[in-house]
Amino acid sequence: MQYYKKSLDILDKGIAFMEKRKDSSLYEFGYAYLKAGENSDKVNEISESVAYFEKSKKIFTHQNDTLMYLWAQNGLAQLYGKNGLYDRAEKARQEVFEKGTSIKEYQVVTMARLAACNEANRKNDLTEELYQIRMALKERKHESDVQGIVDILTLSYAVSAYARNGIQDTSNLYKRELVTKIGPHVNNPFLGTYYHLAMSWNALTNNQYALAERYAHNALNGVKGTLEAPNIMRSELLLATIY
Repeated sequence: MQYYKKSLDILDKGIAFMEKRKDSSLYEFGYAYLKAGENSDKVNEISESVAYFEKSKKIFTHQNDTLMYLWAQNGLAQLYGKNGLYDRAEKARQEVFEKGTSIKEYQVVTMARLAACNEANRKNDLTEELYQIRMALKERKHESDVQGIVDILTLSYAVSAYARNGIQDTSNLYKRELVTKIGPHVNNPFLGTYYHLAMSWNALTNNQYALAERYAHNALNGVKGTLEAPNIMRSELLLATIY
């Protein structure tokens, strides 16, 4: 938490400096508000986070930067969803789906799909969960600057979602692809968490309980001491399911 608070202090100073200049044409102006929105979310300053995201959207609109506007909108949608405001999250995310597709920025669309998949899982809406992961799998194939990261995330979500829903063959199919691609990212803590959760769910659906437990513990150990409350909860709930 100290890291994010320190980061917020630095961002606030930068924002104050740019506000004095009143030059909303600067890319850094909108980006600072976007990062402040993300970091405020991390320290559970919900109202502040909403305000930062909305301000960044206004700046990116003024700059005619549709892609960065959509990243800010996606951050806002995730914030709403994480706090149980599902109707607001869905409305905000729909704009990401529509505009992102129209300008062929599939990376932000795919990330929005994965967030929607998460929310559907929390609501126990299995039909929606599978629909969103199918769409994400379709959209991940479009090229983007950090496609490798998006690809690993999408495959990890797919392995988990199909395993949770008892669709063993499809989970196994995407697990094989995931295993062939994780190599360059295996030491990435963020991606490693999703990888271990996916491998645990897949082992569980294949009745490999000891292996499922080991992967779940790997995921939990990777997020202990962080502010990633959703992933801590996912890891603990998965262990409870295994036991």
